[in-house]
Amino acid sequence: MSGAAVRVGVGTRFLYEGDVAEVVEMLSTAAGNQVLLKDAAGRRFARVSVRELLTSDRARVIPDGPGPSADDPVDPASVVLAELIDPERQHVLERTAHVREVLTGYRAGAAELAQDGEPRREYAPNQPLYDRYAAKAASPSFWTDGTPASPALHGALLKRIGPRLNPAIQLRYGTATPTPCRPRCGHRETRAASIPSLFWRGWTLRLNPGGLFDPLPYRQALSVLLHIAGLGDLDYAAARSLLGLPPVSNAVCPYFTKKLRQAGAWEPVVAVLSQLARTLDDHPAPIDYGRRRRWRRLCAATLHGTAWRAACTQIRYRSSERQERFARLHLIELLTGSHPCHFPPPLTLSPSFDGEDYTTFVFARPAQLSAHLHQQAQTLLRHLRIDEPVTWEPPFDWVGTRRFSEPGKESPGTALPSEHELRTHIDDGLRPGQIARLSGCSRQRIGKLMASSGIGPPAPREVLRTLDPTWLREQYEDNHRSFADIAADLGIPPSDLARHARKLGLAIRHGVAAHKHILADHGGPAAFSTTVWAVFASRGAEQRIKRFLAIPGHPDLNHAAKHLGVRTARPPAPGPPTRARCRRRTPGHCAPPWRHQADSRR
Repeated sequence: MSGAAVRVGVGTRFLYEGDVAEVVEMLSTAAGNQVLLKDAAGRRFARVSVRELLTSDRARVIPDGPGPSADDPVDPASVVLAELIDPERQHVLERTAHVREVLTGYRAGAAELAQDGEPRREYAPNQPLYDRYAAKAASPSFWTDGTPASPALHGALLKRIGPRLNPAIQLRYGTATPTPCRPRCGHRETRAASIPSLFWRGWTLRLNPGGLFDPLPYRQALSVLLHIAGLGDLDYAAARSLLGLPPVSNAVCPYFTKKLRQAGAWEPVVAVLSQLARTLDDHPAPIDYGRRRRWRRLCAATLHGTAWRAACTQIRYRSSERQERFARLHLIELLTGSHPCHFPPPLTLSPSFDGEDYTTFVFARPAQLSAHLHQQAQTLLRHLRIDEPVTWEPPFDWVGTRRFSEPGKESPGTALPSEHELRTHIDDGLRPGQIARLSGCSRQRIGKLMASSGIGPPAPREVLRTLDPTWLREQYEDNHRSFADIAADLGIPPSDLARHARKLGLAIRHGVAAHKHILADHGGPAAFSTTVWAVFASRGAEQRIKRFLAIPGHPDLNHAAKHLGVRTARPPAPGPPTRARCRRRTPGHCAPPWRHQADSRR
């Protein structure tokens, strides 16, 4: 808050001579404006001039909102600006105009006050915010000595505007890292050579909060995001192409970023990917994944079938032609870092027919066969004179990773909200689950804290323990109230009340009878005749009665039906009423009047 002004009038509270006082009346006298004060008990005890209240050490204003106070260690902005001389004030106005131009495109802050030539092309409102920021940071006119911003200042400004940028820009500039910086260009092929098509499995487990995503598509997305991190000349489609992944819709990346934001994991994932990308640029991976994806001797490697069958026989493992095909596909996956679903024909694995069986083969095969496939891959690399390990993952100590808490569980060291904060959340209409997500605690702890503090509704178990069974039976069976209506009065969920009623042996109503009776709030069955109570208990009774009461005043039933927006039924066939026809009428022979034609004078 930049202003130091405070409203003084009826209702303003002061700390006067150590007591809380409130202004109840303002008086205008020859000596100046005066106020009449009352204490907390409502007694009028002092008549003080306004000047003394505002300048004397005996009085102090109690603000009703956030803002500067008289005992603050620093002066508010309005006081500092008022003390500036003309050259200093002009310098502040010039700097403010630069900031407004970045945010709005206009130095005055609005299109209605646009100057000649505004908005300039680099600061047009349709330009991305980071482009406008970069143009202003590189402009010599922004700096008093004509020197552009230093990298440290760039990083500090990027840290401040990072939350306002879209996810792709946050990833390019690394706004979630301790040192954001401008993206690099010309390193797309070099970066792609250090990244496999499928993100490293160990890192995927650390960056998949609570198993939120399916591993296969999530590993692909993480590889693409790692490729984009810190690079300014690469988009999502080009990154997939360089990583050997098939083209897909650009909406795939926003899908993952949206789910990560909802899980509260976007910032940690961006921080890890940005730091990992910078470390890979300084220390490239010992495996050239780009070469392995290009060389046919590797991306279409052949399994040594005789050696594979001999290894299976040695450990008495029953192999088949299909499993031998899976072994070849996994050998290629070890060498290239790609999944068989993306291999070129005829090696392509069908996810619908073979995907689940292939996954079972990979994770359930004996350790001896895993070592055998690893040995075959190492032998093939040696024959091609490639001095690289078969597989590799970046060490976990390269970047400071964060372990995500499981859904519904709180992280260690999470501070519980205070009783005042809990009451504020309840007054704002928040439910315990929303308070738990807001504070980072589990719902169970929030529930226990509310119960111990006497905040919110009581626990259903305590309410049901003290509930009188006779009263419940009377309300449900005799007065025909629904469980939802009774539970609303008790402040507990209807499902808990229904479960308790079954334990008590109450006859549970089903269908239309399970709903609350229309006349239940007007005295119950004892206040009405049996016929009236039965008529209002049938399906659609309330609607029929309302229509019946709306008929008087119309010339005939056709006119009434047209006015009510309903149709009239066909008139009954001539002849004496039969027993079946009478049986179809509602109890008490109160059939709806639009079911038959009648004289409008009746």
